[in-house]
This record gives sequence, C-alpha cells and structure tokens, in this order.
Amino acid sequence: MPIRSLNDELDAIANGTFDYGIVPGSATVFIRDKIRNMGRFDLTLLEGVLVVIDVSPSQGFMVTSCSALSSAGLSVSTARTVQSHMNAPFDNLESLLLSISPVFCQRFQQLFISKCTTASTKPSTSTTTTLSAPSTPASTAYTSSTTNSVCGASVIEGGGVSTNTDEDQRQQQKKQHDDDFLIDQLLRKGQETSNDNKNTIDTTMITNRENNKNGDNMTTKSPKDDINEWIHQP
Repeated sequence: MPIRSLNDELDAIANGTFDYGIVPGSATVFIRDKIRNMGRFDLTLLEGVLVVIDVSPSQGFMVTSCSALSSAGLSVSTARTVQSHMNAPFDNLESLLLSISPVFCQRFQQLFISKCTTASTKPSTSTTTTLSAPSTPASTAYTSSTTNSVCGASVIEGGGVSTNTDEDQRQQQKKQHDDDFLIDQLLRKGQETSNDNKNTIDTTMITNRENNKNGDNMTTKSPKDDINEWIHQP
C-alpha cells in the first residue's frame, strides 16, 4: 500500500465505508503514528466478534487480536476463524474481512451484484445524427409557381405576335361594348320620340352594327358618328 494513502485509508474506515458488512459505526481509529507510519483501529463483525487491526504501507492489513462478544455458536466459530488468520498480511481491508467474516462475504457479494446490475441497466449514450428536412408541399408549390412564372415570361417574350393579337381582340371587344352602350342609350331616347323616328334610327344603327361585325367596309361612318349626328339634330 502506498504511504501517501495511509491517512486516506484510515479516514475512509472511520467514516463508515465498510458499515454495510460490519456493525455500523463500530470502526474506530485510535492510533495514527506518523513516525512509525502505521495506524490501528478496531471494529465489530456482525457475527459478534471484536477485532483489532494494524495497518502500515509496508505490511498492509493484519489482525493483531480478537474477542468473541457472546457464547453463541456463530460468534465462537467466527472467532476461531479470525484467530487462524492472526498476523497474516492482506493488501486491503476487503480481502481481510472476506477471509474472516462469512456475513461480510455475503453482504459484499450482494453489493457487488447490485452495482453490476445498475451499471448494465444504464442507457447507452447514442450519437445524434442531424438529417436535412425533406422539402414540404408548400416549398414545392412555391418552386413550381416560380418556374411557371419564369416559363410564362419566356413564352410571352418569344411570342410577340400572339400577344399583339390578344391585345387587338381586347380593343375590339371594348369598342363593341361602347357601341352597344350607345345603341342602348339611343333606344331609350327613341322611346320618347315618335315611332317613325325610332324605327328609322333603330334600323340604321342595327345595320351599321351588323356591317361592323361582318367586316363590311363599305360604310365609312361608325355607329358613334350616326348617334352623335342624331342626338345633335335640331
């Protein structure tokens, strides 16, 4: 046993490190000899035997005396076992107590099995792997919409003729809507006049509108011109 660990060993014994296998609180250190570099303590076994043990770095642990505290069979038989190991050196106190005390040996095995079971049931630490999140439907939809917008822009840029045709159609539809609106206004105004004027105006306006729809270019006046002339008649 290293010299530097002598005081630590005596402190551990006095603080009840081995109380699980001996009478709790019975270990008492009464000699700490720094000159001779040794210590002495006594303790009581659970079998009812008082033992005195010397400890030194050079010789380790050894029993120097023992005494049975009762006349019970277990106490007497244990005292005989201790006497058979008198002055025998041991490297540590556990080995000495395992050799002289059957009850300590049983408690020591139970403690050892309990520690092993606890160690084996502890959950193992697993390495956490961070995975990239899969693309969501929302992000996919956004990507698709963006792609369609870009593709649509490319189609419009490459199809100037088609765009112009659509614009012409929209202009024609707007012009037709304006003509229809003026004709409706004319019909309402015609209801306030005579039936003859109304029939003449209606026939003229409808004929002009039909000619415009059929692409007849013979009539140079537009429905707007006819309506304006009729409205401003004296």
